[in-house]
Order: sequence, then structure tokens, then C-alpha cells
Amino acid sequence: MHAEKRLPACLHSVAAARAWVSRILDGYPEDVTETVTLCVSEAVTNAIRYSRSSLPREGGNLGEVILRLHNLPGCPLYVEVQDEGPLTPGSRPHVVDGSGPLAEHGRGMWLISTLAKQWTVMSEESATLLSMAFNTMPSTGRAEP
Repeated sequence: MHAEKRLPACLHSVAAARAWVSRILDGYPEDVTETVTLCVSEAVTNAIRYSRSSLPREGGNLGEVILRLHNLPGCPLYVEVQDEGPLTPGSRPHVVDGSGPLAEHGRGMWLISTLAKQWTVMSEESATLLSMAFNTMPSTGRAEP
């Protein structure tokens, strides 16, 4: 499976991303779909809030965020969220301990680092790509061999 969705860089697109991922992952185990949907929601929100994608263009249009899902049988599900580069030169997504009950920021990357099998960030001035991998087998409560 390979699927791609281009979204305008506005907060309304977060709900559209969640709905799209849920449709694409129809038939996957429910816990996989819920985990991936949550992480996509957080990643798209960060891409919109902290990237140049959200800056108005000539004519008032916004940039975009690109969401991609890749999966081959027996392999992890890979999810990519790409934006138009950081608002602040040199900044990139990073984990902040947002786990405290009163934390207002930092939960997005903390959740991704906790729930994804692995994640990486590639960033340059013109684009940032957050890639996440997820197991596609239902959780059993036991560690996989």
C-alpha cells in the first residue's frame, strides 16, 4: 500500500488527516489504527504550527503538509509527514517531556517517541520530513520475539 494526501497548512486539516488515515487503515487492527491516527494528528499539528507551511503566500493561500503511508505485507507501516521547513532556521522536531498532567506543550513528539516503533527526522531549510514506523500486528501485551 502506498497512499499520499496533501493538506492545506491550517488546523482544520488535522481532522481531515485523522479521517483519511482511518479510511486508509480500514481493516487493520483497531489498536494499530488508533495509535497511528493519534501520532498522525500530533505530527500534522506540529507541522502546521512550527513550519513555514503555515505562512501566507501571495494571494493569501497557505502552504501544505504532505502525509504519506507505506506498507508491504510483513513489514512495519511507515508514515511520513512533510512540511515546508522550520519557521526558525535550524529547529527540528524534538522530544520534550510533556508527560506531566499540567504540561501544555511537548506531548506530540513525546507521544510519537513512546508509541512508534521508531521515528526519524530529516530537516533542511526547505523541508522537514518526520518518518514513523509502526507494528501492524495487534498488541498482545507481550514483547515480540
